[in-house]
Amino acid sequence: MNGRARTGLLAGIIVSFLSVLAGCAGPAGPAPSGSDSASPRPSASAAPSESAEGDGSRFLISCMGVDGGERTFTRLEEAWSDPGYVRIESCTAATAEDEVELTPDEEAVASVAAGDGDTDPLPAYLAVLAACVRIPPDRIAEQPRSLLEGVLLLCPEAPHADLVAADLQSGGRG
Repeated sequence: MNGRARTGLLAGIIVSFLSVLAGCAGPAGPAPSGSDSASPRPSASAAPSESAEGDGSRFLISCMGVDGGERTFTRLEEAWSDPGYVRIESCTAATAEDEVELTPDEEAVASVAAGDGDTDPLPAYLAVLAACVRIPPDRIAEQPRSLLEGVLLLCPEAPHADLVAADLQSGGRG
């Protein structure tokens, strides 16, 4: 994805996010003029959807701290507000239900995260969900470009989103 397409994609994400905050979210419009991006774009929000019971626990995110302590979260906001957030070293995500079918927005995130690879969308989505919690700043550059693009699509409000965007804009990736 070239810089202009990425800028168009990020602009669309920001507009959608602001619409959600304003309480007037609707389906996202067409890609901005001049964008040659063929990447799927989620509608109003690509955040993980709730289970059929409405308890928000379709996914579980397990994180390890630098001290070896483990915490499990069901929502990104829960992880971001955790007092031990800055000590999170790594996370993995899993489904909380036996069978999970991704929503169209979640599939769009998985498609971006998969890059050119032809992979099962669920593992790609789970990798992005885990990366949305926290990537230590000194390890962002080690992550695949497609994963980081998925992070910006799924959780542009993540505490580390600015660092992810800066890394992608630096152009040091293939």
